Amino acid sequence: MQLADARLQCHHALQLLTRIARGYLPAVPDDSHTNLKWDAEARALTTQPVGGREFALRLDDLCLLWRTTTAREQVAYPLDGRTLDEASAWVAVNLQELGLPVEPFYQPLQFEIPIHGVGEGGTFVVHEASPFEELASYYNNAALVLTQVHQSNPESAEVRCWPHHFDIATLLTFDEGRTIGCGMSPGDEWYHQPYFYVNAWPYPDPASLPPAAPGSDWHTQIWTGAVLTAENIVRDREDKGEEQEAFTRQFFEQTIAGLRSLQGARRRVTEP
Repeated sequence: MQLADARLQCHHALQLLTRIARGYLPAVPDDSHTNLKWDAEARALTTQPVGGREFALRLDDLCLLWRTTTAREQVAYPLDGRTLDEASAWVAVNLQELGLPVEPFYQPLQFEIPIHGVGEGGTFVVHEASPFEELASYYNNAALVLTQVHQSNPESAEVRCWPHHFDIATLLTFDEGRTIGCGMSPGDEWYHQPYFYVNAWPYPDPASLPPAAPGSDWHTQIWTGAVLTAENIVRDREDKGEEQEAFTRQFFEQTIAGLRSLQGARRRVTEP
């Protein structure tokens, strides 16, 4: 429950970054101007530059950062005990110091996220840091493994966090609009724990799915994809980071290979 609460608080805080991206970066059709880079050193999710500055959310202690792109200068704003309105006012002051109008920042978002008290005027609470540190570790580990996936697949996009679902992912794109998405979700309505996933678009027929990689299962309700939960990653691998990394990497490699083979077979069937 503590990790889920930390996730929801971070998800709401993250929308401050989304508002900056939507308000001050050139819009693109797939909304990729709003995606965020993981900064492993700062353990923070970071916007694309705005006026020579970056806005970031450090997950370890739920702290906003307003910094130069080189991170040589930065101002920190801890969210503990503060509200979204107070944080928004702090952001607005920094935008004004850059000579930017604040109206674009306050424009409403185009999507909804899971509810939490902070979204209704409540204060952020970071009495116990460990759930936030644990969440940051999931993103750090996911960025590491997904970067390896990206480097092994030249047709893939760079690893980014998407603020709508709060997942961090890369996308492999093939011809005819076919894609394979690989990522990590910190938890959602389907799984109340972090999980890694691989899915293909268009969604394959569940009856044709290849065998799931060790420790994973196929999710076929509403969306279709392979899921490897955090529980199954750490099972029998407690405090064995290298084994957990190798196990997760195997999940991606085997599942991607299986979906590629499936897509190739489907394409041969449909070709004249």
